[in-house]
Amino acid sequence: MAKNGCDIIGESVKNGGNSANFIFDIDNNLYDQKDIFEGASRKIFGDGDELPIETLFVRSRVRSDEVFAMVEAGELPPEKMYAYRGCKPFEDCGATLSDDRAMAFQEAYARNQANMQLLPGIIRILDWLKAGGGGYGDYHQWPRTTPAPEN
Repeated sequence: MAKNGCDIIGESVKNGGNSANFIFDIDNNLYDQKDIFEGASRKIFGDGDELPIETLFVRSRVRSDEVFAMVEAGELPPEKMYAYRGCKPFEDCGATLSDDRAMAFQEAYARNQANMQLLPGIIRILDWLKAGGGGYGDYHQWPRTTPAPEN
């Protein structure tokens, strides 16, 4: 489904014969989630090349998916999810990370996410849609207990 770094998760829908509507998944489609992860890692853990960023990033996504439904159901507070998905990837790599450091990482990640840059291809697509009168919307999976970032 990936096309030039973005997933268009909806079919284009003819609207009045001349314009199309698109739905974009936000995470890793409008921006690069790994860049945000890497920036937060460097802020909290330093610039050491010994940090396996790629592995930690992949493991953090796996660990996040493991507990997302629990947060959605109100069975796990978001703070516990943040600590879990912060600590467990390090354990997967044979290291230990305290809950405090995991929360510091989450705060750095959230700051980076609030200042994220759209992928260049997405900017061109959004400009094209705006110029042509097409519509677009976003899709995201924030836990219902987590407020969506402000624009």
